[in-house]
Amino acid sequence: MRVSGQKLWWFMVIASGVVFIISGFIMWFLKEIAPAALLQWIVLVHDLTFITTGAMLFVHIYPSVIHPLLNNTLSSPFPPRQRFSHTTCRDVI
Repeated sequence: MRVSGQKLWWFMVIASGVVFIISGFIMWFLKEIAPAALLQWIVLVHDLTFITTGAMLFVHIYPSVIHPLLNNTLSSPFPPRQRFSHTTCRDVI
C-alpha cells in the first residue's frame, strides 16, 4: 500500500489536533488539580506536537509552492480561477 504525502499530512493534522485538544484541556482546566509532574509532561507533549506540526507544515508547503521541479501551482497552464477547481476529492483519495 502506497501512502501519499497528502494522506500523511492529513493524518498528522488529525492526530496533532487531538493531542492539542487533550493537552490544552488539561493545561487550561485541570492545572490546579493535576500533579505538577503530569503538567510538566503535558506541556512537553504540547510543545513537541506544535514544533513537529509546524515543521511539517513548512515541509508540506515547500514542494507544493516553492520547489521548482514540483511547482505546478504558479506555472499552471490553467487560468487562475481554474488552478484549484480542476482537482476533485476523487483525485486526491
